[in-house]
Amino acid sequence: MLTIQPVIENAIHHGLETKVGGGQVSVYAYGTQERFIIRIADNGMGMTEQQMDSLRERLAKGRFVYEQDRDLKKRGNTGIALPNVNQRIKFYYGDDYGIKVYSTAGIGTIVEIILPATADSKGGES
Repeated sequence: MLTIQPVIENAIHHGLETKVGGGQVSVYAYGTQERFIIRIADNGMGMTEQQMDSLRERLAKGRFVYEQDRDLKKRGNTGIALPNVNQRIKFYYGDDYGIKVYSTAGIGTIVEIILPATADSKGGES
């Protein structure tokens, strides 16, 4: 399952491409007894509260967001990478897992991918 790659591409494209000076993307992974968390952080442009609200709405809508959001189509931005990854995780492992995003305009963004510690969380195979 392609989980990390679209998140890192988003960090580079949306966070760092327009940043003046050096940019950095960091990937950390750690686990608890119940969860495996992958954290992708960048020191890029970050997002405003309005952009975060829009992203939260798209994460909640999942794959249907692109078909419903004509503004995304006009800008030539599909806006579906994070909603697709989030929807796939929830489909495979349940609603306790998925993507969380934290961002501050001008500071950067952190995306956490939260997965079960074991693959059998939704009755799947180990």
